[in-house]
Amino acid sequence: MKSSIYIPPPRSAASKERRGSSRNKHKFLIGAAGIVAGISMIAPSEVFAADDRLIAELQAENARLKQELQQTKNQLDALAPPATAIDSKAAAPSSTAAEQTQKPIDEPIATLDAVTVQARDRAEKLQDVPIPVSAISGQALERNNAVTVQDFAKLTPGLLVHAPNARQTSISIRGVGKNTANDALEPSVGVIVDGVPAGFIAQSWGDFSDLDHVEVLRGPQGTLLGKNTTLGVINVVTKQPSFKPESSLELSAGDHQSLGVKAMIGGPIQDGVLAFRASVFAEKRDGPFADIAPDHSNETFQNRDRLGGRLQFLLVPTSTLTFRLSLDRQQSSEMFPFSDPPLIGDPAAFPNGKSRTANNALTYSSRLARPYFGDYKPLIGDWDHLVNIGSRPTLGSSNGVTSEINWTPTEETTLTSITAYRNSLFDAKNAEWLPFDIRQYGAVIHQNQISQEFRINSSLSKTIDYTTGLYLLDSKVAPVDRTLYGEDAGAFYATAANYNALKNTSVGNRLLQDSLRGLFLNTPAHPDTKSVAEFGQLNWHLDEKTTVTLGLRRTDETKTNDYAKLINTDSALLSNIAATTFNAAGNATGGIYNGATAAEIAAAKSVRASQANNLGTIAGDTIKAPAYAWLVNPSYKLNDDILLYTSAGYGEKSGSVQFNTSSLKPQNVNPEKALDFELGAKSTLLNHSLVINGNLYQTHIKDYQQNLTVIDPILSAQTGGTAYRTFLGNAKGVTLRGVEVDGSYAITKRFGFNFSGAYNKAFYSDFANSPCPSDIAGEPGGTQQCDFTGRQLPFAPKLTASLGFDYRVPLHGNYSLHAYSNAAYRGSANYNAGLSDLGLQGSYTVVDGGIGIQANDDKWELALVGKNLGDTHYVTSIGAYSTSGAVTATPGDRRYLGIVLRARQF
Repeated sequence: MKSSIYIPPPRSAASKERRGSSRNKHKFLIGAAGIVAGISMIAPSEVFAADDRLIAELQAENARLKQELQQTKNQLDALAPPATAIDSKAAAPSSTAAEQTQKPIDEPIATLDAVTVQARDRAEKLQDVPIPVSAISGQALERNNAVTVQDFAKLTPGLLVHAPNARQTSISIRGVGKNTANDALEPSVGVIVDGVPAGFIAQSWGDFSDLDHVEVLRGPQGTLLGKNTTLGVINVVTKQPSFKPESSLELSAGDHQSLGVKAMIGGPIQDGVLAFRASVFAEKRDGPFADIAPDHSNETFQNRDRLGGRLQFLLVPTSTLTFRLSLDRQQSSEMFPFSDPPLIGDPAAFPNGKSRTANNALTYSSRLARPYFGDYKPLIGDWDHLVNIGSRPTLGSSNGVTSEINWTPTEETTLTSITAYRNSLFDAKNAEWLPFDIRQYGAVIHQNQISQEFRINSSLSKTIDYTTGLYLLDSKVAPVDRTLYGEDAGAFYATAANYNALKNTSVGNRLLQDSLRGLFLNTPAHPDTKSVAEFGQLNWHLDEKTTVTLGLRRTDETKTNDYAKLINTDSALLSNIAATTFNAAGNATGGIYNGATAAEIAAAKSVRASQANNLGTIAGDTIKAPAYAWLVNPSYKLNDDILLYTSAGYGEKSGSVQFNTSSLKPQNVNPEKALDFELGAKSTLLNHSLVINGNLYQTHIKDYQQNLTVIDPILSAQTGGTAYRTFLGNAKGVTLRGVEVDGSYAITKRFGFNFSGAYNKAFYSDFANSPCPSDIAGEPGGTQQCDFTGRQLPFAPKLTASLGFDYRVPLHGNYSLHAYSNAAYRGSANYNAGLSDLGLQGSYTVVDGGIGIQANDDKWELALVGKNLGDTHYVTSIGAYSTSGAVTATPGDRRYLGIVLRARQF
């Protein structure tokens, strides 16, 4: 099935659910947490006598029971009516938003188990949390092999992801939040892993392994969840060590020569005192795009080659104190370039019908039609093949260590400390989609962050409980963009006049090749951030049914940056000119360029200057300013099964230290401010077999941060043609308005389905001075400024939906047949950042599914699985053409078919 990507003609023509937390009454288990002082804190491993072991076990059991009792008391105080807050039969949304665990197939009544989330830094039933939040259970994640943010988006309403590589990963909720390859632009949608916010977008790319569940919170979440959460949060929660022995192994194989393995083992080291959990994963898969360039037939692009793991320790030294230490690493080496295949077009005419090559103007195709390239026809519109001779695997890695301490000095109070260090590496070496040595380019980025959070959960009385704390972050990012020009670059980038001046003689062709050959440009920057925040949120229970939640956060940030464009190594041209002798007229009379005319020498220098331009350094203007977030959130329990809520919330995303890279002057970007209103209901119906949650929202965003592209007169003069500059700026006003629905229904004890849908009108409410799309602005005499007020935002389909089912049939003996499927629908939208008509894409649906046999005791399962079963061709981003580039697109995941064997407790 193919979706339509429209290039217009000229105008003239969401592992298993945590069943213990949902089935055992009165248990709200907050995961035990890490070690601050490291391994030295772990108890010694001497052998105890039998009595000592018994005492230790009893003490550990007492500690666990006391913790559970304290958590239960807090929940009973906080939630009304008490019986509903702990009723294990209460339902919650399904895997679109929150996958429910259906009862085992031998149970007589079809009901849905409650889901526990940590959306407000405490364990709560999802149906009792008065904000629009969805949770994808571990069972749904494992079943759908959902391990990336792209996979989560298929199971959650309103979540969209564009992730061609780590640097360009963009996550949006309700159409807002997309990032670009601008390392100083912070996202509007935060990603938090085990309580640690990602300070850099690259940390959200790759595989998340050994998952307990994933929560998606929509709307401003800054009062508790902190930095870069003005539009929402993805909260990733991994499985933690326990004192129950556990083990699992998953092997997979499929098309594109795919092989994968996941393994986990865990359990007690010393019963009741020290436990561990270790998990690893590895995956290799060829990509869907085969390189057909000579001597590159073994290369594929968009392949998978990644591995990683996590090691955790849990220490329970006393009944009131727990420590958790977590160490994780993952790495990848994949052909995921900056500009993705396929090339989907290079129109010969502007939208107004005028030729793009009139008056010696150039296009991507016309440059390649020069005799130097043998009238080469670029490969355009091919979804299976590409041509590339210079790209190398993009290397990525992410490492982290997290220590978490929880101390419960009284039954009403828990103090938490989360200390974390993370770093990441991104190293890209890309090349053009051509069989010529034009250029290699890409960035190497080193990022480090240290964060510390202190938090207190407590209650002042039976009517007021609260969370308050302090958060500190120190993030350093060091990107260096690199461009190395090859011997064919001069012939490609030369203006028509310079090419014609050099093409007719052998020495002219030598000058053409030497003009850029070996020129190596570096563009370093240092966008660093230091942040300190104080936050607090309280729940005031006015009576058994009515609660008002109030929250406030103040963040003080210091942001710095600098920019430079430097020549690391110059082209061969200048050194060879130095080895050439000239007469008084400027003609070469000896040496390497003997016989070259003064006009040819000048043309070659002009070609070099067109790329070695705007050299220099800029010191950025430091940003040092406070930012605030607040929340007012009343809720009312209409009865045991229906919660009504409304909220008003405000959040800020700090400004960015930016530059005009042509004039070499600072050009900072204003903070982004969001004012949000929500009105929603959560309902559990039909004897807890049906859950339906709905939400209305309206969000006003002032000074929305996004990339803008304009024709740059300085660059145009330097390059001898129309040249564009893309920079980070502000759109004055954006409004989001819509409705979201999600839920699940256990029709029988063996068959259930989940559903979600959203209508989202995300539009520019004030953008009268928008730059026009580059294809419009680039027309001869084209309009440079457009009024986009009222236009739908790019990358924001108005309609999104998903529908899935899960079906189990008993077979002979202790076996069952298991079938499932999930279909994700995306309405039509414009996927070009500048709203060019080139970016229009029709609606599409992606269907995943599987069928297999499993043991009723859940110890093994063998299944056939598939992703994108219809092989739908869709994209997540579409670029615009330029005078030296065709229209590019970032394709979504292609069809995958495979077999999976899972074994547990082996």
